[in-house]
Amino acid sequence: MTDSEARAEARRIERAMSEVAEGHDEPLEPDPAPDRTRVFEPVLFTRMRTRWSRDEQDVVEMAAQQVERELNVEFADAYRILNRVYSLVRDVARDPHTGEPLTDEQGFAIWVKDENGMYREDWSRLTDRDKEDLLHQITTRLVLWEQRSEELRAEALFAKAMWEERFALSFAEATAPEGARRPTEADRTQHAQAAAREQRYLAVYMTVRSNKAQALVRSMERWAMRLHHTLR
Repeated sequence: MTDSEARAEARRIERAMSEVAEGHDEPLEPDPAPDRTRVFEPVLFTRMRTRWSRDEQDVVEMAAQQVERELNVEFADAYRILNRVYSLVRDVARDPHTGEPLTDEQGFAIWVKDENGMYREDWSRLTDRDKEDLLHQITTRLVLWEQRSEELRAEALFAKAMWEERFALSFAEATAPEGARRPTEADRTQHAQAAAREQRYLAVYMTVRSNKAQALVRSMERWAMRLHHTLR
């Protein structure tokens, strides 16, 4: 392959990957291009799916639960501190027969809710000493949480790089369909997508995990600011 052919091939791979990868970690947005809106039929809208299928729902829930389990391990201190705050301002739900405190699958307490489904809270129970103690616990751990969050972000970036590499190699190795002399760019893109499917889902999962970790750290930072501002 000559240099010009190699450059042309690299451009084809980059173009195909950019079309596939654009917004891969964001929800799909509608494209109201005229050539697409002309084929819109109201009868199709009435049959449009608005829910996952049972199998799809199982996969999504399994991924979400796995992310939650991993974050509960990676940021155990953060969840313990949050649980400490809630234990001070909320009432724990109890078994109506035995009176034993109820806990969730992670072992954290289940809290009482009011008639509107909101947690019943009394923030006047939180003393200045409680606030100082909680503020100290959060601020002394933030540096470690931030570092771990960045490590999870790095894993997400590596996962994306692995997917892109697998896609590029599969695109370059694509063969023509039976009876055709050479594969089209669309044929090669379809082949690469299928070959890199597992790596893409891993990259999406790692991105979701990283985003949730960053959101948790930001939330703990806001907790620290709020506690600091309410100290008398």
